[in-house]
Amino acid sequence: MKKQNKTTKASSTENSERKSTGGAKGGRAAKGNKKTGLTMADAFAGVGAFRLAFQALGVACAWSCEIDRFAARVYQANFGDDPTGDITAPNACDIPDHDILCAGFPCQSHSPQGKRRGMNDPRGVLVYHLVGILQAKRPKAFVFENVENFKHIHGGRPFANLKAQLERLGYTVRYAVLDPRNFGVPQSRRRLFIVGIHHSAGAKGFRFPEGGRPATNLREILEPDKDV
Repeated sequence: MKKQNKTTKASSTENSERKSTGGAKGGRAAKGNKKTGLTMADAFAGVGAFRLAFQALGVACAWSCEIDRFAARVYQANFGDDPTGDITAPNACDIPDHDILCAGFPCQSHSPQGKRRGMNDPRGVLVYHLVGILQAKRPKAFVFENVENFKHIHGGRPFANLKAQLERLGYTVRYAVLDPRNFGVPQSRRRLFIVGIHHSAGAKGFRFPEGGRPATNLREILEPDKDV
């Protein structure tokens, strides 16, 4: 995998904030809303979907990492932080402390639309770098996302192996396949979500949202013309 090294200049205020959170070589420590006092790390950050959701809940982003330069440009335009970095490069201990690790790890090798090489594709094994981060930092929780077929690739062995590794680190693991059309979005895009909560934080009360009636057309989503 090609390592990205592009960075952008930041104001002295941003620099001091990033220094205080201990930015790692593989990404950028970032400023954010600290209303809850919780922080997240945004691995395989893409254009920032996880960050957008968690910031809306008052969770600050402590670190982000994205190797695709085009996605990183969009991320920087959205949040003002350059996440450019290679998750295989940094020592996991150099990543700032955080409460929640978020990651939509690469799905190309697991997707039924592709060649389905799974763990025989270099992209397929990148998920284990997340295990390394969890082992080094022990955040309270994590949220991972991938295609539904990740649960079934290679007869389900990689998924079972990942779940076992996460549980050995002290996490109670829950998983579910969610479809956005059950949450008000007129699109069917089923995705596997894997959530882990460390035993020290308590996990008995966690449940995935059930969703509602499937959205079937734009009329159910868009505001009436008279209200626009």
